[in-house]
Amino acid sequence: RRSAPGQDQEAAGVSLIRDPDAMELLVKVRRAVAAGAAAQQEADLRGGLLNQNQWESTVCLVSSAIPSRDQKSLAKLVGPNGSLNVFTAAEYNATVEFYWAPFLVSSNSDDPQAHSVVDRVIAWLSIAKHTRHWRAAHFLIFNTYIWWLNNFEMKVLKNPRALPDKYTLVDRPVAYKEVLKTWANWVDRGGGDERRPP
Repeated sequence: RRSAPGQDQEAAGVSLIRDPDAMELLVKVRRAVAAGAAAQQEADLRGGLLNQNQWESTVCLVSSAIPSRDQKSLAKLVGPNGSLNVFTAAEYNATVEFYWAPFLVSSNSDDPQAHSVVDRVIAWLSIAKHTRHWRAAHFLIFNTYIWWLNNFEMKVLKNPRALPDKYTLVDRPVAYKEVLKTWANWVDRGGGDERRPP
């Protein structure tokens, strides 16, 4: 959201980090956690479509603000059902995580090491596989670049369980809109996070 010239963006309800100040970012995360989830002192920045390079840049920024090696850690978990990279800032009870889910919903590109690039197929109503990794997140960051590669249509499974090989070609903007509706419905149902206030 843009402010009129001279209008203070903080007053307009927009909270921005104007400079790449990692300490300020960590303090804002700490405040958000204290205000919204006192019982569970952890904050996550996760991305379903967060490009790994963006995650690595964020980790570099945050890590540089924490001089003590004892106060930070980095872990990479790779398995047949996905990939999760976790940077932990212990002093701030914060994690910055990268989870591989290139289309938010289930797709034939879900394996980060062996996935289709040209022949992508999604199941636009199937999101539970990925959302279980997002439940504790206070911030979700998505990058949509992958939606606009290769061609103008997306293959969408008609019935993923009964007919796993039968799909319909749909214009990408239409498929993208339907996937965002699926994600928004998950958020509206509480995002699976019991810690959120009603």
